[in-house]
Amino acid sequence: MKQFLQNIYGFGDWVKTYGDAQIFLNRELIFEKYLSLEEVQQQAADFMLRFDGVQKALTGRTLENNEFDNGVLACLQKGFNQKRSADVFLVLDPAWIEYSHTGTTHGSGYTYDRHVPLIWYGWNVKAGHTRDKIAVTDIAGTVSSLLGISFPSGSEANVISIPLNE
Repeated sequence: MKQFLQNIYGFGDWVKTYGDAQIFLNRELIFEKYLSLEEVQQQAADFMLRFDGVQKALTGRTLENNEFDNGVLACLQKGFNQKRSADVFLVLDPAWIEYSHTGTTHGSGYTYDRHVPLIWYGWNVKAGHTRDKIAVTDIAGTVSSLLGISFPSGSEANVISIPLNE
């Protein structure tokens, strides 16, 4: 990537860092050379699509200007912050993982990686189970509702239906 960008834009340390399938470009250098951030992001994304295992490469601008309702791209978009997020996001093919010294991760947006058990127990909670799809962001609103307190600031405030002993 660094050599690729140097071939196009000249000498410079174009990539600030890479990790978790996210590329952070050196924005200071891009602005110093009066280049279009959007153009450099797109060049980097297009370059990454050449590699085996990379299913999609999206720019931050793509996540800003589109609305993804479900799937892997929706997961990326929900975690996107215009001021802090990467310039290029990679979606690896299913079952592909970046090497990790710790074994595996739950880092992809694919269903097999997002399926995590959620267990409720304690006073007034009935035994039961569900196969409903539940968003992690709904947990805070549910706990707030169970405790009878206000929803956290910035919470989506969706409450999960839990069987209770009334």
